[in-house]
Amino acid sequence: MFEIEMQPLSINQAYAGKRYKTADYKQYEKKLMGYFKTLDLPKILQKEKFCVYYEWSITNRVDNSNCVKLFEDILCKYLQVNDRDVLAFYSRKKVVKKVDSNIKFAIFASEYDLIQFLQKEV
Repeated sequence: MFEIEMQPLSINQAYAGKRYKTADYKQYEKKLMGYFKTLDLPKILQKEKFCVYYEWSITNRVDNSNCVKLFEDILCKYLQVNDRDVLAFYSRKKVVKKVDSNIKFAIFASEYDLIQFLQKEV
């Protein structure tokens, strides 16, 4: 499992008006891309289906589902795959103080692998 020490960005922080990326979104994307370069992420072929586990350590004010879309878009951009190829995901929220925010995630080749992981993890 991978861990990134930063707070996820909300949809409201990411876009202004009709899906115009804000400066906050662009900064979030740049930071994540930098983190991804330091991780040994698996190679995924184009059109290959895969699954993702997300664990957000965030404040209670942040919406769990908003975190997924933004992070997933950037992750798929980095992996050079289409986010429609994410077959399944599991998103978990842990409520913490803002200073303790982080993101954990894992990528799996199949739903079976994700379910096996969840049985051990949850």
